[in-house]
Amino acid sequence: MKARHTAAAALALAGGSLAMLVGTRHWHHHWGATDEEIARPLPGDNLIPDPKLDSTQAITIHAPAECIWPWLAQAGYGGRAGFYSYDVLERRFGAHNTDRLNPELPALTAGDKVPFYPGMPMTVAIADPPRALVLWLVTSANKAIDPTGPWPEEHVAWSWAFMLEPLDATTTRLLTRMRVTYRPTAKWGPYVHLLLEPGHFVMGRRQLLGLRRRAQATNPAA
Repeated sequence: MKARHTAAAALALAGGSLAMLVGTRHWHHHWGATDEEIARPLPGDNLIPDPKLDSTQAITIHAPAECIWPWLAQAGYGGRAGFYSYDVLERRFGAHNTDRLNPELPALTAGDKVPFYPGMPMTVAIADPPRALVLWLVTSANKAIDPTGPWPEEHVAWSWAFMLEPLDATTTRLLTRMRVTYRPTAKWGPYVHLLLEPGHFVMGRRQLLGLRRRAQATNPAA
């Protein structure tokens, strides 16, 4: 009887968690973004033309785009600046967020690799300073493959775009968009919707706040 009650409680908890995810899905997919920003095409959308997950988040930063771009351009693991999210989580992947700009890092260009996860670098699809940075990654059999080549039948492909739009001389709107597709759906769908989606919201929101804090702190006009 006790085991039956425990199982019922576990099922109820799981059902409640799933209901909460479904009920808040639009909000955490589009934290901070307006309806117009969500609907608007962004650079890099063509990389994943028919996404199964399409998330746009945004934040207003009181700094010009020229002050924000260097922080974006040095993001990444493997000796770069981290992704400005939660240190305790990023350290698990060998990253350490920094509050300093590193002028010695070379400028990003299309085709460059940005370490994202051990053994899985993201490829720079677009580097248009100080306007747009788009990264993308395609994996198959848990290995990164050339995203520009033909994708195997089983794959997970996603793009990550950052768009800087000046509101005035001292204020910028930062939009981020993540688009994901995958095959087979039965294998990757639960992982993407139950783990990647909430993880992206938690880490992505923290990243935007971290970028805002750093850019505003180094804004000469502040």
